[in-house]
Amino acid sequence: MSHDHRESDWKVIKELHHLAMERFFQRAVAGLARKSGNERETNRARFWEVHEQVTADAREAAEMFDGLRRSVAKFKLMRWRREGLVRGEELNRLSEELQASVRAVAES
Repeated sequence: MSHDHRESDWKVIKELHHLAMERFFQRAVAGLARKSGNERETNRARFWEVHEQVTADAREAAEMFDGLRRSVAKFKLMRWRREGLVRGEELNRLSEELQASVRAVAES
């Protein structure tokens, strides 16, 4: 997204940022619950599995959500869409140009 993109797109992107982040963490917490509830493993094994998953999820969250700026917003939006954190119909609120750009890359 260029620095001269529409203000209306920026407002929507900020809303989608919040939605995508909530969905990411909902998915992450569900995964942790599955790992921690695996009674076929020892408590120690479950602890270290959860620890590894939290570390990986934290790293992924930082990549996807930290540092949202206008200059990188389009690329973050593409990733959110590719990861299933933003739904296709939610893109309809963006300008046609940005929608086309995101769909072309994220849904290919």
